[in-house]
Amino acid sequence: MGKECLYLINWFNIDSSYYGGGIIERQTLEALERAYLSLQDIVTNLYAEADEAVASENYNDASLLQSQADKIYETMENLGIVIAEQEG
Repeated sequence: MGKECLYLINWFNIDSSYYGGGIIERQTLEALERAYLSLQDIVTNLYAEADEAVASENYNDASLLQSQADKIYETMENLGIVIAEQEG
């Protein structure tokens, strides 16, 4: 995972009060939606890799992959809330 993606993940862990809860520009909302979809792809890939690790009986890697997918999924959910509030 690149630095840019990690930056996005950390940035999206903020709540909506951080940006004041005001209306944001359409371009910004579209960027947030693209980031949400990117995170969704990452989560899907991590869960798939975790499943493969379990199938290979590599439980340490499976646990790591699963926990990271869970964290990113939570971030994705938080971002979805921000998006819904703005579309709202």
